[in-house]
Amino acid sequence: ALPSRVTRDLLGFYLFDGGRGSAVRNAAGTGRDMDLGIGQPGQVQWLKHVLRVKGAADIRTPDAAGAAMRDAWIKNRGLTVETWLRVPGEAYPPGANYVHTQVRAGDLNMGMGINHPPAAGDLGRLCQSVFTMSADGDSLVRTFYTDGRFDVTQTDKGYAPYLASNRVGVTIGPAALFQNQRRWKEFDIHAMAIYGRALTPEEISRNSEAGLPQPGGGAEESLGLYLFREGRGVTIGNDASAGPLGSLVVSRPDRVQWTGRGLLVNAGARLVLIDTG
Repeated sequence: ALPSRVTRDLLGFYLFDGGRGSAVRNAAGTGRDMDLGIGQPGQVQWLKHVLRVKGAADIRTPDAAGAAMRDAWIKNRGLTVETWLRVPGEAYPPGANYVHTQVRAGDLNMGMGINHPPAAGDLGRLCQSVFTMSADGDSLVRTFYTDGRFDVTQTDKGYAPYLASNRVGVTIGPAALFQNQRRWKEFDIHAMAIYGRALTPEEISRNSEAGLPQPGGGAEESLGLYLFREGRGVTIGNDASAGPLGSLVVSRPDRVQWTGRGLLVNAGARLVLIDTG
């Protein structure tokens, strides 16, 4: 059996299965403040369970998420951004930066380009890219992993205090967007996770072995998963893409209340599973 994904200190989890719009809902259950925004939404393309990011478009955490990420840094002195990406091969020379992950703290921008896959023959395949940040005294240690394996690390003296004293944000976009290259690049993003600490190499490898998180919570054998993202109505759809179970229906609509975090169920109400046969 595949190992389960790491969930401790998970701040945001995104599957890019919304199919439209300029926001990506946070499925981690930690609140709407961690929903992602899309810069230049006219330059992205929604595909099935994937978002194609092109041109000057980027994906970013909102200002409202900044305090939660700063507080996590203060508590654990670390952050992790994990993405599952596919980079089309036809537009990239070998050795080019394809995707850039940038962490913002006040007027300080810190990031790393994703130089994977390095060989032109490997372009077009799905890969897991992980970017961790941790503090070593007042030094900021940035480490990059690809497909569960260590890639490169960089230490910057005096930078760690910036994350403790400023709201923190994350931006991901085509490398050309940050490097002022003439030709814009593009990539497909399938899933993304933000953790409020630096994952260990063992945890990063565990997530890689678990494979691409699937719509429906990451388990291909899931029968049903209900994320209560509708925000209104009396029917809750099954978010497990291959799950055979039907929707849930609220038995007493007058006894429930939709909130920004989900569905509040009061005494007397029940959630009834519809039998799909």
